[in-house]
Amino acid sequence: MKNLYEFKNASQLDPFSDSIEDQLIKGQGEAYGLEFFLNKQKGRLTGWIGYTISSSVRQFDQLNNGAKFYSKYDRRHDISFVLSYQL
Repeated sequence: MKNLYEFKNASQLDPFSDSIEDQLIKGQGEAYGLEFFLNKQKGRLTGWIGYTISSSVRQFDQLNNGAKFYSKYDRRHDISFVLSYQL
């Protein structure tokens, strides 16, 4: 990902004197992952289960001393499932 924007550290936005552009910094990032999905559609018991392993990393020269860090939307492991039983 290119052209990501984040607020500077400890930014205090004053809507009357500061412009939003002065409070933002530009950086880059990368995201990747793998998903597994199983689905059962026959019988009285149906449902699905999904598992995702992923990573979302960002890098800004002015944040974290220029080192990469995990974004707040990073969800390393995600498991979802749905079961339905027909009476």
